[in-house]
Amino acid sequence: MSEKKMPMLLISHATDDKKYVEYLVTLFENIGLNQKHMICSSAPGYGIPLNQPVYDWLASKFMDFDVDLYVIFVLSDRYYSSSPCLNEMGAAWVTKKEYTSILLPGFNFSQIKGAINPNQISIKLDSDEDELKQRLNELKDNLTDKFDLTKIVDIRWERFRGAFIDAINAIQKEKEDKRIRENQPSFAVKIDGINTQLPGTAEILSADFTGRTRHKNLQFSIEIINDKVARNLIVFDKLLTTALKVGEKCRMIVAYEDSEDVKKWPSKVTKILHSEYEDTEGLPNWFNICYQDIEGRNMVQSLKLQSFDGEMYYDLDGYPWEA
Repeated sequence: MSEKKMPMLLISHATDDKKYVEYLVTLFENIGLNQKHMICSSAPGYGIPLNQPVYDWLASKFMDFDVDLYVIFVLSDRYYSSSPCLNEMGAAWVTKKEYTSILLPGFNFSQIKGAINPNQISIKLDSDEDELKQRLNELKDNLTDKFDLTKIVDIRWERFRGAFIDAINAIQKEKEDKRIRENQPSFAVKIDGINTQLPGTAEILSADFTGRTRHKNLQFSIEIINDKVARNLIVFDKLLTTALKVGEKCRMIVAYEDSEDVKKWPSKVTKILHSEYEDTEGLPNWFNICYQDIEGRNMVQSLKLQSFDGEMYYDLDGYPWEA
C-alpha cells in the first residue's frame, strides 16, 4: 500500500439487509475501524454526507487516487435485485478494487454472479462454525494490516467474534420462526353446545316428567380458515383426522371423568381429567391442537377459553410452536 493513499472500507449491501450489516459494522468498530475508515449507508455516522449527490460522491471514492478503497460485498438475493448495489459492484470491477465477499444466510456460492469472481474465497455466514470463525479471523487480520490498526487481544477478539456470530444466528432464527408461523394453519374453534343432549341419543324423562336432564359436556368444531393444511390432527390425545383442509370441519365432544355422559356414551364422548385440564363451569380452560404442518413439522397451537359479552369461545394463546 502506497504511503500516499488513505485506506477506506466500503460496505456494499442491500438496504433490506440492514440488520446483518449493523452487526458487521459493530464487529469492525471493535477491531478498531471508525468513521474515517468506513462507508456504510445503513449505519449512522458512516453514511454519505449531507447534501452530497449519492452517486457522484461514491464515484469520487472509486476514482480518487489518494484513496485505497477496499470493498466488502454483502451478498444476498436482495443484493442482486438492487440497481445501486450492482452499480457499486461494477465500479469496483472497473477500478480493480480489492474486495471480500460475505454471503448472508441462505445465499449460496453457486448464486454468485456478475463482476465478482466465484472462485475467490468468500465468507459464508451460515457455514460450519469452525470454518466461519477461521474466515473471520483472516478478515480481521487483513483489515488490521491494511488499516495499520493496533492488534486486538485474542480474548477480546473471541468475545467480539462470538457476539457477532450469535447476533447473526439470532436474526436467522427470527426469520425462520416468522417463516414457520406464516406457514401454519389458522384454526377457528366454534363451541356448538355446552351441557346439551348428545347427537343421536335419547334421554329418559325424569320421574316428574319435566324433561330436564343434566348433561356435562362440551361439543365443538374445528376448521381451518386460511389456505394451509393440518395433517394428523390430534386434540385431547385423540386423532380426529389425517388431513384437515380449508372448508372442512372436525367435530368433537368431550367431558370430564365425573360426567354421566362419559359413563353412558364412551364411544361418543372423549374423557378428560380435572387433573390435566382446569375447568371453568365444566369447560376446560385450555387445550392444545397438535398436528403436522405442510413441511412435516410436528406443531402445537394452544387454545384458551375466553369470554365476551357473556359468550364463551376459544382463541389462540400465543404463537404456534414446534413439538
